[in-house]
Amino acid sequence: MSQMDNFTEASDKILVVDDEISQRKLIKTYLVKDSYEVIEAGDYMEAIRALEQSSPDLALIDVMLPGTDGYDLVRAIRARSDIPIIMLTARGEEAAKVAGLEIGADDYVVKPYSPNEVLSRIRAHLRRAKGERKYVSTVDIGDVHLDRAARRCFMGTQEIDLSRREFDLLWIFATNPGKVFTRESLLMAGWGTSYVVEKTVDVHIASLRKKLGDTLNIKSLRGIGYRLDT
Repeated sequence: MSQMDNFTEASDKILVVDDEISQRKLIKTYLVKDSYEVIEAGDYMEAIRALEQSSPDLALIDVMLPGTDGYDLVRAIRARSDIPIIMLTARGEEAAKVAGLEIGADDYVVKPYSPNEVLSRIRAHLRRAKGERKYVSTVDIGDVHLDRAARRCFMGTQEIDLSRREFDLLWIFATNPGKVFTRESLLMAGWGTSYVVEKTVDVHIASLRKKLGDTLNIKSLRGIGYRLDT
């Protein structure tokens, strides 16, 4: 039996949020065939109830929902849970993608999409999420202490408030000091996908620098990427 077969047998629960019943049924067919349990919701309130009652392992959310849109739903889920979120939408504009990812989505699939592509993204994000839950460790670099299990960052005795992505990026740098990372490699390591505009990395690193001050030096390498100098 393959590693993928072992993974899908776990019957992870996928929350599918789309007001179009035909779209929900289509993706449900593929998910059930791949041994996932599917929870359906047609709007914001149904999704919140499903989240609280069923504790899904991953959410697929259509941006264009009736009433409260998918962006607000992502914000609401992020306030309650750290599960992977993949947004589904007909919008292909770069600004729309950045907006979804900046508020906490993990990935973005543009309609019309291949169900097999969505399944591949689901598997990748679930593997990554499970790996993060199992991996418990801390790292100290300079005056900065990171606790990955608690997802807390301290600079000396002062706790620094980092967003989810900021923490992930800092962890990557702190555990690989002196190593050069391209923006694409940081997207894969921090977001689990390269289907994100590279500018997103720049925005998060700029925020990290502001919060850390002169404590750590995340150096820009023009035309290449970034490196944490010690």
